[in-house]
Amino acid sequence: MHLTPMPSALLARRLRSRLWCQKQVGASDRGRSAKKTLLYCESTVDFYMNTTITLEGYLIFIFIGGDSEGSSQRFPISKAIFRNNKEITIDCNCALPGDPPWVYTIQLTRESTLMFRGHWTNPERTTGECSCRFYATDERIALIGMWKEDSGTQQWIAELAPE
Repeated sequence: MHLTPMPSALLARRLRSRLWCQKQVGASDRGRSAKKTLLYCESTVDFYMNTTITLEGYLIFIFIGGDSEGSSQRFPISKAIFRNNKEITIDCNCALPGDPPWVYTIQLTRESTLMFRGHWTNPERTTGECSCRFYATDERIALIGMWKEDSGTQQWIAELAPE
């Protein structure tokens, strides 16, 4: 049997669609019953739902309001972990080139199929709220949301892919 590569547990939800699953494993071509195909796909879903995946990528802050309106900064994500299709933890070095590391840790928990919400912490142990919508393809994950810091709000975008 062959499944399209699933780099993220986030994509496992798609397997719950019997027709999509049949197409991926070629059930209709190979004489498998819909019931057998669905059982195979559900066991695959269980595997992805209980998996920890390490990701890498980048994060972009887009500044809203004030003198920096519309400007943006891009930072590398030094480590990101996706756990059990429910939690995402991201370490992002937000230091400017040549400065010592300044790592923000972002911890997000799934609120619904498309929403994650959580908080961030910086090296000074300052914390704040952040939230994002989740988007995925077979190869990448995008998080797009709002970030509250220093009594202001910024938009943030993270693009992640398996290491």
